[in-house]
Amino acid sequence: MSQIPVTIKIDAQLKEEAQKLAKNLGLSLSAIVENKLRQAVQERRIVFEEPLIPNARTAKQLRAIEADVKAGRNLSPAFSTIADLETYLNKL
Repeated sequence: MSQIPVTIKIDAQLKEEAQKLAKNLGLSLSAIVENKLRQAVQERRIVFEEPLIPNARTAKQLRAIEADVKAGRNLSPAFSTIADLETYLNKL
């Protein structure tokens, strides 16, 4: 398989960090880029993800849960057997 050069424009800091990563992995930056392009072609998709941000109601519930965990409230005990778990659940 013959290889040809490809020129792309990227942020200088991104290139530097990517080159360090590649070096730490024992790879060239070209190998990483080629691998990702192969993956995109094979899967016929490119994934861009945005972090999940809970809505106000969910965020409020998560804060309440975190407070309960920190205070040791509303927590079930640890169970050694399934029978112990079933007994606990049946008493609720």
